[in-house]
Amino acid sequence: MLKFLTPLSLTPPLIHKRTMDNLPSTTLPKQWVEKEPSVSEQTAGVIFMAKHIDFPSSLVIRRLTKKLAKDFDIKTLPEELVKAFEAKVVNFKPMDKGLTKIGNYKAAKVQYEQLDELGNRLYENLVISIPMQWQTFHVAYRAQKKDFKNGEKDVLKIIQSFLKSIFLQ
Repeated sequence: MLKFLTPLSLTPPLIHKRTMDNLPSTTLPKQWVEKEPSVSEQTAGVIFMAKHIDFPSSLVIRRLTKKLAKDFDIKTLPEELVKAFEAKVVNFKPMDKGLTKIGNYKAAKVQYEQLDELGNRLYENLVISIPMQWQTFHVAYRAQKKDFKNGEKDVLKIIQSFLKSIFLQ
């Protein structure tokens, strides 16, 4: 082996803590704490995670950098999301879908229930997709059905704070 070569590492390169350090902070309600995405989550585009301190939950924001197609129509996005979830999410039971606004941004939302694989916990999920010309933010909030409403009231505030922090840097 040549001396100037280093052994091959099988670990992925570390993505900056809070690709993470170059992202501005998001103001969270006091019942929420930010979590650090793992390297694999960051590789998949996750740029923000949080959880409620009073019950098991997750709030994940994923950013995909891809230009929207010229013929993109946000009106079709809720149905496209439902079809994608029906194909890939186990025990998917849609509850609501439609268009919404997050601040000045048009968004699609899908709300659904999901029974865990063991069949003993019912979860409620809210997915909001915020498409923009060169990037799309996907927000996913999940909690047990009995706790969902307690955290849902904060989700829009968190998303708005996140978007402000991104675009005011």
